[in-house]
Amino acid sequence: MSERVAAVVTSRASQRGRKMMDRAEIRKRIYQTRVADRNNYRTVDEDRLKWCILHVTESSDRQPVYAPTYDTVHVNEKWYYVKKIGQKVYLLTGQDGTPCEDAPVLFVQSKRHILKVMFLCGIARPRGNWDGKVGTWPVVEKYVTQRRSDNSDAGVEELRPISMTREFYRRMQLEDVIPAIKAKWEWAKDEGAGRSSCKSNLGTAR
Repeated sequence: MSERVAAVVTSRASQRGRKMMDRAEIRKRIYQTRVADRNNYRTVDEDRLKWCILHVTESSDRQPVYAPTYDTVHVNEKWYYVKKIGQKVYLLTGQDGTPCEDAPVLFVQSKRHILKVMFLCGIARPRGNWDGKVGTWPVVEKYVTQRRSDNSDAGVEELRPISMTREFYRRMQLEDVIPAIKAKWEWAKDEGAGRSSCKSNLGTAR
């Protein structure tokens, strides 16, 4: 006679999966939007075309010329994982092929939820002896640990990622991005380029 296995039944709702959305609220938002504006791809294409037209200038022979964008700085956010699972590294080996170094061991609280950190990056068009890199800044904040744990002691100052808000974005513009752009102007003075102004997309990014 075959064995029977009793099914485990629980009345507690599961917390997994995508959050449920109110269809009535979605329908209401759709009705409030014009039919012509309900296509995301069309809106993106129109905005991109407007951006390209703004950078087209007239030349002496009446032929439109695309602006060199030497006075433009592009600022964007990038996500990076703190650690990667299965990342390959190169180890030094001896003449017999035996590794002379130990492979690094990385520890994470859960490999299913690896911490991600956002970075604010600023780049411009390379020129002269400058590679066009303005800078990269992490979106983090400092905090003091309240309790002792296996990873740190109490009262230690550490960093943790935070969500990008309008206020924090503006503060990074004023304290990090704009001073870095002004510092890069020094190379233009040395090369005799004569540029004294620099534009960026910071005003339209948020």
